Amino acid sequence: MPQAIKNRPRLSIAEDINRNIDYLTRTERQCARVLLSNYPFIGLEKVASFAKRAEVSAPTILRLVGKLGFSGYPEFQQRLREELEERLQTPLTKHEEPQSALEDDDFLAKYSNSVERNLSRTLKALPRAEFEAVLKLLSDVKRPVHLAGGKLTSTIADYFYRHLIMVRPNVRRIENDSYAWSEHLIDMDRRDVVIIFDVRRYQPELLELARLSSQCGARVVLFTDQWLSPVSGIANHVIPVRIDVPSSWDSAVSTLMVVEAMIAALSNRDWSRVEARVKAREKLAEKSRLEN
Repeated sequence: MPQAIKNRPRLSIAEDINRNIDYLTRTERQCARVLLSNYPFIGLEKVASFAKRAEVSAPTILRLVGKLGFSGYPEFQQRLREELEERLQTPLTKHEEPQSALEDDDFLAKYSNSVERNLSRTLKALPRAEFEAVLKLLSDVKRPVHLAGGKLTSTIADYFYRHLIMVRPNVRRIENDSYAWSEHLIDMDRRDVVIIFDVRRYQPELLELARLSSQCGARVVLFTDQWLSPVSGIANHVIPVRIDVPSSWDSAVSTLMVVEAMIAALSNRDWSRVEARVKAREKLAEKSRLEN
């Protein structure tokens, strides 16, 4: 396994697992996936309880902890507790932190550097297998795609939706209204794909949407942050990105980068079909303008 976590720019434990999953043994991967299924809470349990959930021995848990760069289980749990505190931050609590960056002579440059680091770390930690798996789902035009987001991430869901309807059929936007979910859920089955954007502060209604969609048989794709939304315990595919910047507010740049990369990849993989669809849309739009 590459050099220990403490010798690299600090990743979340979830990011480090995703980045190094191929270096783990079969039983260690089993432990890692159980941890990610209810992150970080399973790791805050006693070793014996964690091992029982993962159906492995306690020494296997400790070997995984060692491979992640920790000297022991207490240090591993301390890091998880720190992550949990970060995960629960709000704009108000973030503003209460030391804001030395605000005093910098060139705040724009400092902020830009932070965003660049987020992009770099997102790229390094994002499992390519997950990226490719989501692309495969979106490339299948027979699969209906539904997109939903939270109070702020709904704008990213809109952005992705407006691009997807340009490159493929069967794309629908799920509004932030649980009453309206029924019109999507009523016809959902194993062909459907539900894409959810959820970053801290995680929204309980998105977890409920993921649960109901999964019960219908739909494939759930989650775009989240390095601390992992609770939806990650239900999602079939998880796309984690870096969002932390020197601000009371989190950044959407890394999320948009991944979304735009997916749009570009989808367009490139079947450009003849996309080209025909775009031309047909433009022809219809021109006809509508002439008639009006």
